[in-house]
Amino acid sequence: MDIELGDMVRYHKFLMGPYWIPEYGSPEIRDDFLTIIKYSPYHNIRHGMKVPSILVKAGENDARVDPLHAKKFAAALQNHLGQTEPIFLYIDFESGHGSGQSIEQMIDNIEFELRYIMNTIGM
Repeated sequence: MDIELGDMVRYHKFLMGPYWIPEYGSPEIRDDFLTIIKYSPYHNIRHGMKVPSILVKAGENDARVDPLHAKKFAAALQNHLGQTEPIFLYIDFESGHGSGQSIEQMIDNIEFELRYIMNTIGM
């Protein structure tokens, strides 16, 4: 799972976030907030909710989406009471947003994802 914007309540406070307000709305406007909170991944982790094993990925040098979204979301799931399946966080320290990767980085990332999938399903 590539986390683009995990914390929709604070997305507009980081990097390019202010430019996305016309698309997502402003969490500082009550009506927008009431919609945003319903689909914010970070804010919809519920007590007792267990999720399957997840691989959360981010590029450390992402100039569009701050990797803190992936880090915060993965940490919340990892520390969620009752969570039994592993939650993995992979930070690619050599890349940024997806299109900012070299062909070699893309191949390495796909290979990494496929290894995760094969290990998760027990192949």
